[in-house]
Amino acid sequence: MPERGVPEGVRVRIYAMQDVLSYILEKWKDISFLDTSVLVYGSLCMLLASPVYALSMNNVIVSDLSPSGFSVVWQTDGYAECSIEVFRDADGNQDITPELEVISLPFHGGDRFANFENWKDTYSLLHTRASALGMMKVEVNGCEPDTEYYFRVSATDGNVTVTWPDSGLMSVRTAMENSFVVDARYLVVSLLDAGGEDPMGWLVLASSDQTSAPVSAYMGDGMGNNQAFLNVSNFFDSNGTSWLPKTPVELSVTVFRPSGESLTQDATVDFNGIFHVAKAEIVNINQGGVQDSDGDGIPDSVEASGCTDPFNQDSDGDGVVDGFEDSNHNGVMDASETNPCNEDTDGDGLNDGEEILVAFTDPLNPDSDGDGYNDYEEQAMGSSPVMAASVPDYSYSPVDIDLDGDVDPLDVSNFAMMFGKRKGDEDYQRRVDVNRDNTIDDFELAFLAAELGFVRGVAMYDTRFDFDADNDCDGRDVAEMFKGLGKEEGDSGFDSKLDFTGDGRIDIRDIAIFAVRYGTVR
Repeated sequence: MPERGVPEGVRVRIYAMQDVLSYILEKWKDISFLDTSVLVYGSLCMLLASPVYALSMNNVIVSDLSPSGFSVVWQTDGYAECSIEVFRDADGNQDITPELEVISLPFHGGDRFANFENWKDTYSLLHTRASALGMMKVEVNGCEPDTEYYFRVSATDGNVTVTWPDSGLMSVRTAMENSFVVDARYLVVSLLDAGGEDPMGWLVLASSDQTSAPVSAYMGDGMGNNQAFLNVSNFFDSNGTSWLPKTPVELSVTVFRPSGESLTQDATVDFNGIFHVAKAEIVNINQGGVQDSDGDGIPDSVEASGCTDPFNQDSDGDGVVDGFEDSNHNGVMDASETNPCNEDTDGDGLNDGEEILVAFTDPLNPDSDGDGYNDYEEQAMGSSPVMAASVPDYSYSPVDIDLDGDVDPLDVSNFAMMFGKRKGDEDYQRRVDVNRDNTIDDFELAFLAAELGFVRGVAMYDTRFDFDADNDCDGRDVAEMFKGLGKEEGDSGFDSKLDFTGDGRIDIRDIAIFAVRYGTVR
C-alpha cells in the first residue's frame, strides 16, 4: 500500500513480522545454514526498510439514507478495497448481506447506454482512483422502509484487513417513505483550487442539521474531475420522510482530501416551496483566491477568452449553469460536454436544461432511445424518449387536445385557453404546436379549423389529401406522399402541399396525418 510521502502510483508492500518469520520457517528445511543466514539477514533488512504498518479507517459516516437503503463512507490512509456485512440482529447471528444489493465504490454518473465503452473506461478510472486514494464508499440497496439494520464495514490492502467498529455492530434505520418532492434541487460542487492535486475520486458530503444523514458523491462521477453532483432530493428528515423545506436553508459541504484533511464551506440553497421539477445550484469551494464573479465554477480568466459571460451563470439561458456544461472549466466544448453557449446542443428541439434536468434524455443525441423519433417529438406526443418500445401515436389529431378521439367544441374551448401561449407558459402544449415555432398562434388555429369534426378512425374526405383530385384518397396519393418523403424546403422536389405540419420538411409526422385520411371518398 502507498505510504504518505510516496509518489502517487507507487505501491510499497508492507511486510509484517509474522509474514517474515513464516517465510523463514517454511524455507528452513530446504536450505543450508549459509543459505539460511543470508535469508534471515535479507529478511531482516527488508523488515527494517519497510516498517510494520496497521491500516487505519477514519471519518466513518452513514450517508444517503433512504427507504430502500443506505451508504457508508470513510477514508483509509492509502490503497484499500472496501466491503460491508449487514445483519438483521444486533448480535450478528442473521447475516442478510447475500439478500441485498451491495455496491463497493459506487458511481452513477454518465450515460452507460449512449456510449458504453466511454462510460466503462470512466467507471474503471474512477474506481481505481478512489481505491488508490483510500476514499471508501459502499452502497446497500434492497432494504425495507423504516427498518433497523446492523452492519460493520471492512477495508483491506491485500495484506491487512481492518473493520469498523472494532467490536460489535453499528445500527441504522432506513427512512420511512418518499414524498413527492415539489422543490427539487441538485448541488454541483466545484473545487476551484485543489492545491495542484487531481481531485478525481475525492469524497464530497453535503449535510444539514435538519436531515437524518448527509448525501455523498465522488468528484468526477458524471462531472468534471473537480466537480461532484449531489441530489438534494435524497435528503430525509428525522421523521423518515422526504425533506421538504420551504425557506432558504444552509447546507454544509465538505470535501475530503486523501491526506485526511477536509475542506468545508457553507452554502445557502434558496428553497421556496414553489414547484420545480429540478434546479441545479452551484457551490464553489475556493481555497486559492481564484476569481469567479458569477459563481458558476469557471474562472473569469477562462470565460473572458471564451463565449460565456463571466457575470452570468447561465450564458445561453437553458437552465443549466455554465460550470455544469463546461464540466472541466477549460472554456472549450470537449467530448461528452454540452455547449454553454447553445441552449440546444444536439438541435432536437429540447433545450439542454429540459434534457438534463427534466426528461433525462441525452443532450448530445437528438434521438436518445434510437427509435427513429427525436426527443422533442416524443415529448410533444406523449411517448417516452428514453424507451425504444414507446413511440408517438399519430392516430389522434394534434388538436384533439383532450385525446378523446375527436375534435369537438370541447377541444375548441381548450384551444382558446392556450391560444397565444408560448413555450414555458402554463397552458402551452408541445403537441398542439403543430409547426414547432414555440407559440400556439394562427397556424394552429387554422389547423384546428381544418380538423374540426375529425373522428379518430372515422376520418372524412378532405381535398388536401386527394392530390390527384379524383375524389378519393387512394394508392396514387400514397405514391405521391412517399415521393416527397424526406424532402426539406429548398430541396429539389419539395412540395409544400405535402408538408401538413408546416415545419419545412416532409417527414413521418406528415405521413401519419395523411394516413388518417387514407381510404376516404368524397
